[in-house]
Amino acid sequence: MKKLLLSLLTVASLTVATTQAQTVALKANPLAFFGGTDLISGEVKIGENSTAIAGLGVAGYKIAGSKYSSVGGELQYRYYFKEALHGWYAGAKVGYLSGKVKLNNFFSEESNETNYGAFNVGAKAGYQWVFGSGFTLDLNLGAAYSSFKYDDNSGDFSTLKASGILPNIGFGLGFSF
Repeated sequence: MKKLLLSLLTVASLTVATTQAQTVALKANPLAFFGGTDLISGEVKIGENSTAIAGLGVAGYKIAGSKYSSVGGELQYRYYFKEALHGWYAGAKVGYLSGKVKLNNFFSEESNETNYGAFNVGAKAGYQWVFGSGFTLDLNLGAAYSSFKYDDNSGDFSTLKASGILPNIGFGLGFSF
């Protein structure tokens, strides 16, 4: 699955690099630092009202002494109701996230660590502005079903269950050309 996703992201990236002008948007989503798969993304016009997006994400943060880190990628399809890259849209996404969780025990100096992988599929809707200068603002909201698999040989994470439908919020800033 990882190899397939990386291959698709490579093809999408090459498509972005070879597409004609006025049909590409390159964006950054600062919210992805909290576990998203679209920290940096490239959106390419593939039809009058359609675009394809390839995104890559890296995340990491600490909460109450526990540490989280991940890397992932996603592919999206968007249908714009008026014109590709402009205005209201609805779309679908698929992604994969791989990471590590380190939980610290508050009562001792012990910590437990596990690796995980998460496959997700979902839907998004939003609005994208492209200003005359090319500056792009993308706001979206959706939901995605995420299926997490933990690599837990110790049994410490056997009660950790996180698969299910989760909200999917996006805020992209970038440039279109």
